[in-house]
Amino acid sequence: MDKKSFKFEKNLVFKISVIVFTLIFALFVRFGASFSYAKSIHWENCAKTKDTFLNEIILDDMQAIYRGYSIKKRIDNGVIYGVHKENIAQNLEFLAKNSDAYRLQKQDLSQIDSNLVYQAHGNIIDKKQHIFIIIGESFAQWPLLDEYANLQLGENVRAIMQKDNATYTHNFMPNGAFTPMAVNAIICGLSDVNIYPNHQYESYKQVYATSFAPQIKKLGYKTQFWYAGFSGWERIKDFALAQGFDEFHCASDYQYPSGNVWGCDDEFIFDKLKQEVAQNDEPTVYVILSVSNHAPYSVDLAKAGFPKEEVRAKLPADVQNNEDLLNKLGHYWYTDKVIGNFVEDIETIYPKENLFVITGDHADRTNIEAKPTLFNRYTVPCIIYGDGITKNILSDEVAGGHINVGATIFELIAPQGFEYYSLGKSLTRGANVGFNDSVWLNTVDIGKLDGNEPIEVEKTLEAYRTISWWRSIKGNLIP
Repeated sequence: MDKKSFKFEKNLVFKISVIVFTLIFALFVRFGASFSYAKSIHWENCAKTKDTFLNEIILDDMQAIYRGYSIKKRIDNGVIYGVHKENIAQNLEFLAKNSDAYRLQKQDLSQIDSNLVYQAHGNIIDKKQHIFIIIGESFAQWPLLDEYANLQLGENVRAIMQKDNATYTHNFMPNGAFTPMAVNAIICGLSDVNIYPNHQYESYKQVYATSFAPQIKKLGYKTQFWYAGFSGWERIKDFALAQGFDEFHCASDYQYPSGNVWGCDDEFIFDKLKQEVAQNDEPTVYVILSVSNHAPYSVDLAKAGFPKEEVRAKLPADVQNNEDLLNKLGHYWYTDKVIGNFVEDIETIYPKENLFVITGDHADRTNIEAKPTLFNRYTVPCIIYGDGITKNILSDEVAGGHINVGATIFELIAPQGFEYYSLGKSLTRGANVGFNDSVWLNTVDIGKLDGNEPIEVEKTLEAYRTISWWRSIKGNLIP
């Protein structure tokens, strides 16, 4: 080889090396110091240690800049159908007339909170030692319906639903399209208005009157939030503690053998929670949020026992070879298994001392039909289970969403006359409307939010959204 050819090949190798290195480095930067989504570091999941300072310096400069941009965008949002700020007084009157505020003679149109007062009718069941509100990641309702029972994706939760001491409603909608909306509804009791209360100044200035934790504490309960992910996601730890929770636990608090970018596999956080319950002799409410039924869907399903080929054989022929779909269905199956095992274990240790509320944060991620019905695509389950619960506690003439969960628990266990604050009615006391960001339902129908909703749906949605917007952006007072 002559000198000229050698020099050419050397330059060519160098150029190829630079290109390859650039591509690899770009991939490494794209996933935040990793080569795959499953192990990536993003500003929403970087809080993997117990030290706030260390969590902050994990982020590179570009991620830190992007975090600032993203949070500012979320704070400044708030454009959504149904928010009519100029009609705040009319919406307060509508809601007050549908609660107990008029009877209690506390109505004051110069502020929000006095129009959200209810009085409990008297406990339906005995007060329980433990209350568990389980929010399953992407835990849609459709696999629990009779028409899909042959797939056996939700056998554990279906078995709970069918027990004599369980009740449920099929007419149940998540608070929004994503997990933060469900969390916000459970924590602070506000409807989704396309902003993030967990990033709003008002949420850290004072506790919302409708927030669940401070109110349940008046009944003698401690409150704990358990999350299978990391504390920095959507400021979930800061938000929960600011809104009255006594304790917050998450994946970064413990060692776990398997997980991904979003946290540990669900079974490990539930195992830690069982250990906590076993040594806790105080009445406590536990809110639990899972993560595993979410991309990148990395649970070892074969090890967990997922009967993949049996499920494949029962699927419609046109999707039987869809491996991505089977993997997603397997993660739903895994979520159901973990929830079912947890409920069974708790009951074995503490029979008759527990109340369980099981729901999903949202649906609309996985369906086996190309064009599922609105009901199958968007609804999530709402199951109430425990000693003293009967089937008829929730009638067929009831509908709601996450916004109704707090009120329902108060009406189940609170003594007569106990005052609580809520946007939504209890499912035991005539709640009849549920909606997310784009779909509504009532006790008989479901449809898209397009301006043609039934009048009761339209009025309820406008009241919930207008009041929630005002309360989280402007505060309690009305000039």
